[in-house]
Amino acid sequence: MTMLDRLATVTLFVEDLEAAKTFYLDVFGLPVVFEDDDSVVFKFGSTLVNLLKTDAAHELIEPAAVASRDAGSVDLQPSLA
Repeated sequence: MTMLDRLATVTLFVEDLEAAKTFYLDVFGLPVVFEDDDSVVFKFGSTLVNLLKTDAAHELIEPAAVASRDAGSVDLQPSLA
């Protein structure tokens, strides 16, 4: 069993829920298992992928703060300087 086999749910905060939903439907062809005004949940193998509107995240994770859009970004291109 790999680590991914044990991963039950991943929540991704998205600014444009419809665009993100369309991406997952078109690119991965994943089945929707739940949907409401603030989220869409897909089944990806044994893992649920929850797309949650960023503005709905605050009440779900308080008192923690929602990170900025680029907080998890990494520059994968080494500097040529």
